[in-house]
Amino acid sequence: MFAFAYSILTPDVIYHKGDLGKESMILVFGKNPNEVIEKISKIV
Repeated sequence: MFAFAYSILTPDVIYHKGDLGKESMILVFGKNPNEVIEKISKIV
């Protein structure tokens, strides 16, 4: 979280590969749900 705390730009995606006892996850950010769906569609 602190890696981008002082950044001017907000990241579109943050991911964590997981660890022992932790699930991997991907967080996709957008201004609204439609924007998030558009970003995910570009990835897929």
